[in-house]
Amino acid sequence: MPNPIYVIPDIHGYLDKLTQALALVEAHAGPNARIVFLGDYVDRGPDSRGVLQLLINGKAEGRDWITLRGNHDQLFLDGIKGQMPDQEKLTWRL
Repeated sequence: MPNPIYVIPDIHGYLDKLTQALALVEAHAGPNARIVFLGDYVDRGPDSRGVLQLLINGKAEGRDWITLRGNHDQLFLDGIKGQMPDQEKLTWRL
C-alpha cells in the first residue's frame, strides 16, 4: 500500500487546531508523513504567528511538508509590499 498523503486546508491562525491535526496525522502515519498544507495560514484566528513558526520549524527539521500559499497569505504579503488592491474590490467578513 502506498504511503498516504494528508491535506490540511485553511488554518487561519488556529495553532491549537493545527497542533491537534498534526498529532492525529503523526499517530496514524508517524512523524515522516507527507502533508500538503493548502494555505490560508493567517487571518481570523488568535495565533497566525504561531502557525507560521510551526510550519517554518517543521520544514527546517526536514518534515515532508508541502506548503502552498492561499489567498489570505497573498493578501497579507501584498499589504506588506504596499500593493493592496482597491478597497472596493475586497469583500470583508466581520
